[in-house]
Amino acid sequence: MRFDLHTHSTASDGKLSPTELFSRVSELSLDLFALTDHDTLNGYLDLQAQGLLQQAPYFIPGVEFSALAEKLNVHIVALDFDPTNPALQSLLQQQAERRERRAKQIAERLLKLGLPDLYPAALARADSSESVGRPHFAAAMVDLGICKSIQQAFDKWLGNGKRGDVKLLWPSLAEVIDAVHAAGGVCVLAHPLRYQLTLSKVRSLIALFAAVGGDAIEVVGQQAKPEQLNHLVKVALQFGLAASGGSDFHDPKWAWAALGKVDPLPVNMLPVWALFQHTKLSN
Repeated sequence: MRFDLHTHSTASDGKLSPTELFSRVSELSLDLFALTDHDTLNGYLDLQAQGLLQQAPYFIPGVEFSALAEKLNVHIVALDFDPTNPALQSLLQQQAERRERRAKQIAERLLKLGLPDLYPAALARADSSESVGRPHFAAAMVDLGICKSIQQAFDKWLGNGKRGDVKLLWPSLAEVIDAVHAAGGVCVLAHPLRYQLTLSKVRSLIALFAAVGGDAIEVVGQQAKPEQLNHLVKVALQFGLAASGGSDFHDPKWAWAALGKVDPLPVNMLPVWALFQHTKLSN
């Protein structure tokens, strides 16, 4: 099984448009693929409106939701759900409103610090998507000559704890999981090794995720040491979670997160697609 269940397009913070991404995915001959933009289905719906998804039954709906695990901001990849479900649609609308409020707050904060109003430029950089985030502000800063690079923009203005970093109160893990389950979908804890936690705290996070109804965790597609990945597999099995994985593709220039570059799932774990209700695989 060749798959990639964690990717991004210009509908959130990726570099390729949904159509460009679709073209590249088609060339890879994957068996299963999900576009999982941050808190939006716009990229998937764009492809659906073009009639492209009829040519690609392996291309399933996905979203990467932001959520709070107690006080920790984590990401939940939702897969194989009914995009028209009212509970899911309500959650997506709430997330869009949260992101819009934060984007305007970032612009206001930077304006008070002496920078120009960057909201219009950030919005344009986001291709008028409701998923306007810090990467779009960083790109706007580079465009306007305020910073020489995206990294400099984060280091000086937008990174965690910097003056342009506005925290959001995301929904709880349980809220996100309940909405996705109402839509018949599956919830995956994304990249559990990227939250800067000790392995014991990673275990506590996974335990909490499982306790509120989580279904699977990403165990492949991460930049991690073998012993860390082995720990993930051990903990996932302990809590009865399935295995998922994805490249977390954003940019063709990022060789470490190449589209479709995902190792096979561990043979001793249930694959996440075994939980799918809407997508039926032939192999």
